[in-house]
This record gives sequence, C-alpha cells and structure tokens, in this order.
Amino acid sequence: TIWVDSIDFVGTDTTFYLNRIVTNCDTCANSWGESYLWYNQPNFLQRKVIKQNNKYIFLDPAEFVILPYSQLNDTWIFDSLNNTTAEIISLNTNSFFGITDSTKTIKLSTNDTIIISKNYGIIKFKTSYLTSDYILMGIETDIGNVGFALPTFWDFYNFEVGDVFQYHNGSSGSYHLQYGYKKHTILSKLLTVDSVIYTINVKSYYYIDDSYNVTVTSSEYIDTIYYIDNDSDSLVKMSNNQLAYEDIPYYGYSYSKITVSEDNGLFSKTIGGSTYTNYQYGMNDLKPGYFPTNNYVLYSGMYCGPYGYTRTLVEGLGMALLAFEDNFYGEIQELIGYIKNGDTTGTIFSDGYLLGLENKIIENNFTIFPNPASTYIQCISSAQVESYTIYDIFGRQIKTINTKQSSNYEFTIEISALSKGIYLLQTQTNTGNLVKKFVKE
Repeated sequence: TIWVDSIDFVGTDTTFYLNRIVTNCDTCANSWGESYLWYNQPNFLQRKVIKQNNKYIFLDPAEFVILPYSQLNDTWIFDSLNNTTAEIISLNTNSFFGITDSTKTIKLSTNDTIIISKNYGIIKFKTSYLTSDYILMGIETDIGNVGFALPTFWDFYNFEVGDVFQYHNGSSGSYHLQYGYKKHTILSKLLTVDSVIYTINVKSYYYIDDSYNVTVTSSEYIDTIYYIDNDSDSLVKMSNNQLAYEDIPYYGYSYSKITVSEDNGLFSKTIGGSTYTNYQYGMNDLKPGYFPTNNYVLYSGMYCGPYGYTRTLVEGLGMALLAFEDNFYGEIQELIGYIKNGDTTGTIFSDGYLLGLENKIIENNFTIFPNPASTYIQCISSAQVESYTIYDIFGRQIKTINTKQSSNYEFTIEISALSKGIYLLQTQTNTGNLVKKFVKE
C-alpha cells in the first residue's frame, strides 16, 4: 500500500513524499538467534517522486525516470547509475476497473517491463531491482475508490442475522489443558454511528484436563458482542507492511508487521507471524537502523522465554485467529467454519454434538502406553475404533487416520515425526469418541 505523506512545491517542480514501510532483515540475526525488521524503509517506488515537466523522477535510495508522454519507439535513460535504458514498445487499449483506458508498455534494457495507463499511472512494475512483481489492484481517494480498497472496520465486522461462526478454542499450561468448540449464531444487529452490537446464541463444548480430573462440559447461553470503531485497534486502522503496536493479554505488548492477504475472494489482515512466531521487543531495545523482533520477549533486558503471537481479521468474518504462547501457557481461538447467506464454508458442528447429546466422550475406557513416549504409542480401547485424530495442545489437527487393522481394539501409532510436546488423541468408535492425552518426548 502506497500513499503520499506530504507534497512540496519548488518552482514548477512538485515533490511527492511517499510513506515508509517495514521489511524483513534476513542478515540481522545474532548469537541470541534474534531476527529483525528494517523500519523506515522505502517502498518499491522509493521515498519520493519529483514531477518535473513531462517526466517523473523516483528517488531515494535508487533513482529511475519514467517519461509517460513518450511515444512508440522513444527511448531514454531509465537508470543512469546502472546504465539501464527504457523504450516504449507498444501502445494498447485495455480495461481497468471497468473503464477502458490507453496503456503504454515500457521495456527496459534488462528485459524487464513496466506498464502505465493514462488514467491510473503505473499498472504493472517488474524490474530486476525488485524481489516481487507489483500490479495495481485499486486506488483510494477522498472522492471515491476504484478497484480493491483495504477492508475497514465496517467490512470486518459486517455480520447479518442468521450468520453462524464455528470456532475451535484451546488453552494449555503446565497443569492444564482445555480443548473444545464454540458456535456463535447472530440473533440481532444494532448499528450506531461508531459501533455495531450483536446479540448471539452461544453453544460450546469443552474437554478439560487439569492433570487430576478430566471433565467434559457443554453449555448454551445468550451473549452480547460490542465492536467499536476507534483508533485503538491498529490491525483495523493500519496498512500492510506497517509497524503496529498490539496489546497482548497477560503479557504486555508487541510490535509486529501487518500483512494483507487474499483467500477465496476475502481479504484479511494479520499482525504477528502466520505460524505463531512473533516479532517482539521492548521499545528500550531499539537498535540503530532496525527494529528488533524475535520469538522471545525482552523487557528491560530480562529474558522471558519463547513467545509467539498472531491475530487475523477477515472481512465479513471478524477475528478468524487469535493465538499466543510461551513456555508456560498458550491460548488459541480459530474460526474453522461459518454460514453466511445460507452457504456453509468449513466445518460446522451440530447442536447435538456441542451440547453433548451425541458422540459423547468416553474417557475411562481407553489406554495409551508408554506415556510419555518417543517413537510409538500402543492404544487399547474397550470399543471398536473406526478412526483416530491427533491434535496438538492448541487443538490444531496434526493428522487423521482410518484404522484398517483386523482388530480395531488394539493398535500402534508411530509418533517419531512429532515435535516434543503434549498431544490429544481422539478416536472415533462405534459407541462414541474416546479422548486421551499423551506426551511426545
């Protein structure tokens, strides 16, 4: 995302100062295994653009020139430092954002291409200087937008009565493991000037192991959710590749890069790492030229252990992921399915399952040994096992296997490929679900 931060006029020249971004620094690691984000960096169009008569000069730190009014076969020096030339090789008419527009294709002596249009400027930018190709997706202005626009508060939290959201929830600690599902059904919607209020029906189902007792709970209740449009949520307000501040429950704060992505036509924003690896440091740990980030937290120079944090918003779905973890505690809420406009996407559990009326868990008829184990576990069940699924401590599915042994009451599972940690083994039997916790050494 690129925008003009400020404009300066000197004679007939106009200088546009562009926004800065943060980028990953792959060469900044040190003996602590730290990783870093370069901040205050230029985007691919550099830090500023000078409009000078019939040419545009892109400056700092690189320098290149585009002559938008050149005609077919015209040539010029694109980059004097690298002795790169440019030539208009074709004139065309194309449709962009539903409007027919004239375009010019610029070929560089490096065999790269740039496409510009009369109404929208640079449409495609591909050069050997860059690690990515850039294609214009949309333009936002004070008088209206064309093409794609970054999702706003009202885009993220736009639900309708009858919408259903199915979440997986999990948390773990040294002596605690909780895993289950929660389903929200929108019952009513109230809009105000700066907020939206939803009344929801909640059905939940949880497996809880506190190392002394195992319980299964189901519940149903009515709740109210308030979403307020203000500047406190950096993930809503800020753009991709910006450095954002985020409060972390129980742990303090995080500074992380925001990324924007698209999946099945829905755009999302994420802060933190997609694999729950976070970019973390206290402000006192800033170092010249780059902003330190890591999978552990430093507060006043104190080491606090491995740490991860991720939060994702998806337009029309709200918060699709919230996950954080350290050596001692972890928690996750993940959207695994939803119903909108009557169409179902992902997994939606029946009310009977969530309220414990079907497929009830049977805990005391299932045995795992050895436990802990490093290479395999032996499983003995009092009921015939049809399939089993392994989940990690946050309820993320690792694998599912249909059992095909001649005897489905006793079987062996290879676990050598699993990382060390706590796992849940859930087996589907002819009488219900059997669940057991095991530890991979």
